[in-house]
Amino acid sequence: VPLWTDVADLPADVDLASVAVGSAVQGGPGSALVLALLARGIHVLQEHPAHPDEITAAARAARTAGVRYRLSTHYRHVRATRGFLASAERLRARSPLVHVDAAGPVHLLQPLVDVLGQAVGGLRPWAFADPVARPRELTALETRASPLTAIEGVVGGVPLSLRVHDELHPGDRDNHALLWPRISLASEAGVLTLADVHGPVTWSPALHTRRDAAGRLDLDGDPARRALPRLASW
Repeated sequence: VPLWTDVADLPADVDLASVAVGSAVQGGPGSALVLALLARGIHVLQEHPAHPDEITAAARAARTAGVRYRLSTHYRHVRATRGFLASAERLRARSPLVHVDAAGPVHLLQPLVDVLGQAVGGLRPWAFADPVARPRELTALETRASPLTAIEGVVGGVPLSLRVHDELHPGDRDNHALLWPRISLASEAGVLTLADVHGPVTWSPALHTRRDAAGRLDLDGDPARRALPRLASW
C-alpha cells in the first residue's frame, strides 16, 4: 500500500480523500490536512467532530477550489438508527411530536444533532437556552459534580430537553463516554426511543383506559388494546 507523508507528494490522479485525523478542536492536525487537500483540488470527507469555524473554512476552501467537502454523518446510516428514523417518520405522520428528550457525549454532539434533525423532520426553527445550573441544595449533597449538563431548547419547532456528558479524556478521546447518543420522541400515541445509535429501538404506546357509563375507569380495558405489547423493541 503506497504511503505518502505530505499532501504535496500525492499523485495527480487522486480524486477523493477521507480524513480520519483529529481536527483542531481535538488538538489534531486534521483540519489543516483538509485545507491542504482541498487546495490540491481533492474532494474531502472529514471525520467528526470539527469546530464550526473549521467547517466554515473548509466549505469556503472547497468552493474556491471547485470541489466538494463534507463532514461525516456516519451514524444516520447505522442499521438501528436507520430503523429509528424510518419509524420516526411514520410516527410523525400519525401523531405530532410534543417533546424530545436527548442525551449524548460532547464529542458526538454533531452526529446527535444530525440524527435529531432527521428524527423530527428538520432542524428549523431551532434555539437553545443557556445551560441549567443545578441548585445549591442539590450540589451540596453530591459526592462529586455531575458530569452531565442540562440544556433546554427547540429543534424543528419541537420542545427539547438535552443532557450532555461534557467530560473528555485528553489522552483517549474515543473512550470514557458515559452514554452514546440516545433520543426519545414523545407523542400522544406513545414514545419512540433510540437507546443507542447501535440500538435497540423501543416503542412504548401511551396508556389509554376507557370509562364506563358512570365515568369510572374500566380497569378491564379494551380487549384489543390489552393484546398489544406494552413495550416493543427491535
